[in-house]
Amino acid sequence: MPKHLIYKSGLPGMDYVINPYTGCSHGCVYCYAEFMRQFTGHKEDWGTFVDIKCYRKSLAVMYYAERSFMISSVTDCYNHAERKYQKTRGILKQFINSECKVNIQTKSGLIVRDLEILRRIPSVQVGFSFSSLDWPFQKIMEPGASSPAIKLDALMKLHNAGIPVWVSISPVFPLLTDYKAIVQACRPYTNRFQFENLKLRTLCRGKVLKLIDENYPKAWSEYDWIYNQGGGDEYWSELKKEIAAYCEQEKLDYEIAFDADHKERMEAGNAAKIR
Repeated sequence: MPKHLIYKSGLPGMDYVINPYTGCSHGCVYCYAEFMRQFTGHKEDWGTFVDIKCYRKSLAVMYYAERSFMISSVTDCYNHAERKYQKTRGILKQFINSECKVNIQTKSGLIVRDLEILRRIPSVQVGFSFSSLDWPFQKIMEPGASSPAIKLDALMKLHNAGIPVWVSISPVFPLLTDYKAIVQACRPYTNRFQFENLKLRTLCRGKVLKLIDENYPKAWSEYDWIYNQGGGDEYWSELKKEIAAYCEQEKLDYEIAFDADHKERMEAGNAAKIR
């Protein structure tokens, strides 16, 4: 049983993180959190196991007034295990009528189950992640996540219930992510968008490139140039300009978080802060 669920955050704009689970059932092949496996003792592939965190004590959120929380940072708090164990639901109940700022990012439509709880948290916002609106593509890259149609439906329902929502177009796959189509599909429900590029870290690099080669051979030469031949800085710099121009034209509230391929979003050495 973990001693704590609340850890100080290394994420910009977030004071604390809470991860109700270790591991995730979405199985996203590009997942940046795969390094967490070294702390679990699991030999299975990342994305095939979920450990349930059992924690009986109150989170004492009254002591964190006006502080910001991210739920979650190295798992999806609405992964498949949540249907049975409801750890996220129990955590959210503790924030009802609190003065904390609660932020949730997910790829699951299951969050709609907790709509009435979310409505009772004074300062809450929910982000939905999309890498594509193409269901066959998503089944290859994010096999366990909710379909684009289900996420769009959840986005609509939260918006209609008065919950502030935003969209992360992440990761942007070169040639394969139609970011304009995603914006237009989500635009009736939010004007806030974030863009993150596909960063191929050591643990996922080979398998992602293999899937591109096998399933999208027409795109392979571009991926080979970006990720193997050093063309990444040029590619992402030009795409960033294109996206920025589009967002300005559409009058979006946007952020483009494109990092160099070699940068790690979270280093294993900081894992104690995010477990």
